[in-house]
Amino acid sequence: MTDGSRRPFQPAILLEGVTKRFGSVVAVDNVTLAVEEGEFFSLLGPSGCGKTTLLRMLAGFETPDDGSVYLRGEDVTLVQPNKRATNMVFQNYELFPHMTVFNNVAYGLKLKKVPRNEIGQRVNEMLEVVGVGGLGTRAADQLSGGQQQRVALARALINRPAVLLLDEPLSALDVKLRKRMQLELKSIQHSLGTTFVYVTHDQEEALLMSDRVGIMDHGRLLQIGAPRSIYEQPRNEFVADFVGTLNDFAITVTRTDGDLAVAENGDGDRIVVMAGHSCRAGDTLRIAVRPERILLTPRAEEADSGQPGNRLSGRVQDVIYMGPFTQYLVDTGMLGRVVSQRVSNEEATLITPGLEVAVTWAVDAAFPLSDRDPVEAPTT
Repeated sequence: MTDGSRRPFQPAILLEGVTKRFGSVVAVDNVTLAVEEGEFFSLLGPSGCGKTTLLRMLAGFETPDDGSVYLRGEDVTLVQPNKRATNMVFQNYELFPHMTVFNNVAYGLKLKKVPRNEIGQRVNEMLEVVGVGGLGTRAADQLSGGQQQRVALARALINRPAVLLLDEPLSALDVKLRKRMQLELKSIQHSLGTTFVYVTHDQEEALLMSDRVGIMDHGRLLQIGAPRSIYEQPRNEFVADFVGTLNDFAITVTRTDGDLAVAENGDGDRIVVMAGHSCRAGDTLRIAVRPERILLTPRAEEADSGQPGNRLSGRVQDVIYMGPFTQYLVDTGMLGRVVSQRVSNEEATLITPGLEVAVTWAVDAAFPLSDRDPVEAPTT
């Protein structure tokens, strides 16, 4: 599986057809993935989808049953964890409680017999980078959760790894601290330029922090892309439903117009979606629209735009205030319940339960849903 060879001009990480089985369970299923130097790449998916197993194969704690793992062009598939240019930050941080912050961070340098004066300089610089510069003499068990997370990060970065692997390192923090640390962790990664591979089941966290995101389910990599493309152009039903919230409808096509599929009910309600030339009248399509793309207009104020876009008649069933956003649940005759989400200080917040409304969205706001197919193997 490995001959120690190097591949020139390779990314920081390259996985080729990697599979890992535990008995009859396929934890990771034929995954091919490239992560570029200096990239913040997140693996996102539900519990048990295989993302941590994939991370452990990158670290060397698990060996693939099939496929190869490359770090900076070197085949490390069978290389032991302590021989790889990687470090890992775990959920529970695993600091040495009897040691000071300084000694926790310096531990790896001491094992490598780095000169003492260099150790002091590098540790103090790293503690400043992660925001705990004044805590070097404090015992690790006297730190708050956020401080422990920063020290664990400093300890992992002090050896200047080619790749830092992070297994849900913020999961133990309270919500407010977690949100602050998300921003700071991304800032630290940007300032150091180290390649980060981050495992999380939190979609908001992945979208906020990442340059690119890989969505996993049942051991397969379903889609890779920038946060915006993952959210706005999901490749299949699983990705669309897992990342964000959505309205999911089944429509019967009544006519087509080029690439557009149109569903009409004769009462002025109309759904228009880009479906491609293969779509025909009579076909059933499943489509999705994000709640924030749906607009509500009181019927009494509706003006005919003359545009052949999406338009439904509805009655507001409920209004749910969520702080920055407000959700509107609307009953429509054609599609049943539709959820709209608007910024709370918009004029739409004047819409109240029982109001008759027109429900509209742009043609390009909806997308068809397909089966959950894995991504194609990237060319390398």
